[in-house]
Amino acid sequence: MRLGTIPVSARSGVGYNGGMFKSLCLALCSLVLLTACLPVTETPTPSGPTDPLSAVVGDLAGNVNGKPSAAETLAPISLGFTLRTGGQVQTGADSKARLDFSDRTILRVAANSAYTLEGVQTQSNGNVLAQVELSFGRLWASLTGGELQVQTPVGVASVRGSFAVFYYQPGDPNNPNDDLLVVDCLEGSCGAVGPNVNEQLGNLERLVVSPQGSLRQPLTAQDVQAFVLENPESGHLVATLTAAPPATITPTGTPPATATPTITFTPASVAPVAATDTPAPIAPGISPTATTAPLGTHTVRSGENLLCIGRGYGVLP
Repeated sequence: MRLGTIPVSARSGVGYNGGMFKSLCLALCSLVLLTACLPVTETPTPSGPTDPLSAVVGDLAGNVNGKPSAAETLAPISLGFTLRTGGQVQTGADSKARLDFSDRTILRVAANSAYTLEGVQTQSNGNVLAQVELSFGRLWASLTGGELQVQTPVGVASVRGSFAVFYYQPGDPNNPNDDLLVVDCLEGSCGAVGPNVNEQLGNLERLVVSPQGSLRQPLTAQDVQAFVLENPESGHLVATLTAAPPATITPTGTPPATATPTITFTPASVAPVAATDTPAPIAPGISPTATTAPLGTHTVRSGENLLCIGRGYGVLP
């Protein structure tokens, strides 16, 4: 036998077949080349929390403490801190924090405030329901849909769809009658339910609640401006509210002793605020009730409502 050859056995019928070997090599090489040329599918890096039961701190200033869950203790936090069910964020003097939820809901926590994330769940219609407990202080809420419920000893306040401010002042611990809850509904559907209150609010309305009763008021231009300054992503809110007629509020219930006087809201007095997503201003001389040419056609997508669509085009629902 020479080196490099394979003996052929007449008995077994097995031997070296050059044509078959070449075909096998060609097939294997083609398979390798084909595999190497297949497109590679890259997995995108997730931005923000993918777990609907969490929120991420996207901005903070000053002394901010937090705990990710109920089982842990409060400690100083930094950007990227993840808050889950039972977790808490607490701000000190001259400090604040912003929490970003997976559905693009933004909660901003004012100075001297504390709140606990009680739970976040996806409803049957696909919207997200977030529930928080406000121990004291102020929350600014910016929603792109879904609902936020804020629990306090005075009652449960809520907002669906857009923008609201929640303020709770416990008062004297030995006197439960001096607790105060204030709900500012800038845009959307808001409300408060409790032992002494069951009220629904609309655009530019304020509800002041105490154990003695409640009082509804219209918001002022200064209230709107203050919200926009604290929430720069809501700059387009001004265009929508400027087009809205002044709110007419009839006080209901017994006014709380600490309630502020009623102030008439004049939309035209709202100063413009610079924002990257501010829609084109409404042309002078065109009133919301005037008959004008259609702006165009909008295809309604799942989860949209008239309020959100109107806000996007700077017109009334």
